[in-house]
Amino acid sequence: MATHADECTEPLSTIVSKVDLVRDTNDSSVDDITTKVAYVQISSEKKNIRGEESLHRKCVRDNVTCIIESITANKYHNPGDTLFHGTIIPNIGISQYLKRIMNYTEVSDCAVISSLLQILNIYEGKAIDVSPYSIHRLLLAAVLVSAKFHDDFYFNNKYYAALGGIPVREMNKLEVEYLMITNFGQVDFKTYTDFYSELQVQSVHSYCRHELLPELKIDEDALCSEDSE
Repeated sequence: MATHADECTEPLSTIVSKVDLVRDTNDSSVDDITTKVAYVQISSEKKNIRGEESLHRKCVRDNVTCIIESITANKYHNPGDTLFHGTIIPNIGISQYLKRIMNYTEVSDCAVISSLLQILNIYEGKAIDVSPYSIHRLLLAAVLVSAKFHDDFYFNNKYYAALGGIPVREMNKLEVEYLMITNFGQVDFKTYTDFYSELQVQSVHSYCRHELLPELKIDEDALCSEDSE
């Protein structure tokens, strides 16, 4: 049986061949499966298969990686016994693992940062032991759920399972368990904007010192209508 540690470096072309419907959508105007698959193929040819990554996206990844590494440091002694814990530490680092997820799913920066905030909440609340044994599956589930919540287009569980090197049945269980420990919640707007502002002024890696995160664009009309409800 393929393991998380073995298959998470599998090329995208192999992953796509394993899944039937590689992308779901919240947009009712995109209802043709051929259109969805074509969209992914074109996107992959232009960006993902070549492994390109913009400076801004790398900055987001570096910030998220640095914070995750800081909370999982010095925890190699406790494998744990939750669904998120493996018996061995995957042989791919968090930075490359997150790059793989971001490049091959085109998940939004908002979903990635929201995932980090949820992981920090789990870490601070001690819902599970966030360690090198659990962080890969936890991150995979967090991004999957956040993408479904925030993004118009997102890949389905079967695709994420292949991307993470785990069976789809395990991916489904991880999603349910993640929703349970987060109480089916998402990060509120103020928490997100405050945290994003902190990331803007941080230079976590030298690479980011030349390209800070852009200003967060807020739709004031949408906020007004939301407050009035």
